[in-house]
Amino acid sequence: MREACQRPCRPVFTCAKTFDDLPFAHRQWRHPGHCSLIHGHSWAFDVTFAAEALDAMGFVIDFGDLKELRERLRELFDHTLVIGEDDPERERFEGLAAAGLCRIVTVPSGSAEGLAAWVFELADTLVTQRTEGRVRVVEVTCHEGPRNRATCRRP
Repeated sequence: MREACQRPCRPVFTCAKTFDDLPFAHRQWRHPGHCSLIHGHSWAFDVTFAAEALDAMGFVIDFGDLKELRERLRELFDHTLVIGEDDPERERFEGLAAAGLCRIVTVPSGSAEGLAAWVFELADTLVTQRTEGRVRVVEVTCHEGPRNRATCRRP
């Protein structure tokens, strides 16, 4: 390995953490089929972190330091109804929330792809601040139940 790095190279280290058991409902109001109806899944997000230098313990990031991110994801996605900002029924859903019948989370897009991108930005902001820029998020995979997933990654 030493020989391989004799030439100019900058190794990048990665690690990943899964944030799972996030039961929430959503709908794809533009979908022509049943996905336009409110339905739920047990969701998960795999977040991949990268750094060019390891910390003093030899970690990209200490998984124990991700409690703030885990708590934020639970706050946003534990038994909530996720709707798109442009959902034409948004006011009706907000009325249900005001009546205490649901907790609404409004996002730019409620698709798995949209949620992967949204969580990517959230996680990257938190981790970049916490590590003073040493660690960045490079990929988030959103699992919509056990069979479907979408990934957003840094180019």
